[in-house]
Amino acid sequence: MRGSIAVVWAPYELWVNGDTSHCGVNVSGFVKVEDECLVSNSMWTVEPEACGELRPANRKATRPAD
Repeated sequence: MRGSIAVVWAPYELWVNGDTSHCGVNVSGFVKVEDECLVSNSMWTVEPEACGELRPANRKATRPAD
């Protein structure tokens, strides 16, 4: 975040019926207008072969505790 703009870059994994369909990266841009934070753009990749490199080394550390 810098001034009134922010960018989020995050890997994702899409599961269908308990199986990985594909992985990729989501990129979202935001802009603050008055007191609201609005989405200014969104992009993503679809990378079926990239799941291994995009998954975190410790998956439990990235999820909330039950």
